[in-house]
Amino acid sequence: MENKKRHIYIHPDVEQVRQLHDGILGAFDFSDSIPDLLNRMAINLCEANKAGDPCSLVEIRNFLNSGTYKLGGKKNCIDLGAAREIMARQHGWPEDIFMAG
Repeated sequence: MENKKRHIYIHPDVEQVRQLHDGILGAFDFSDSIPDLLNRMAINLCEANKAGDPCSLVEIRNFLNSGTYKLGGKKNCIDLGAAREIMARQHGWPEDIFMAG
């Protein structure tokens, strides 16, 4: 029987988010805690957003109400608290996950 690889369609927005966090996910020691992983991703999102990376806008638009972040120049600026809220909501955790232990 011939082994045929199936190509899976990945929406461009999803691919942008994958690219944004690829370095973190590729290097993360998964024996560490989930809050640590989400915090690293939140920091990454916040820094990418401040640098004007368009990939960051995909997550911001998907997980924050447009009234909860402000326009700063030509980009939507968020702080670390908002980035943590995005990561928690995106992964089904309460926002207080970052307060735990």
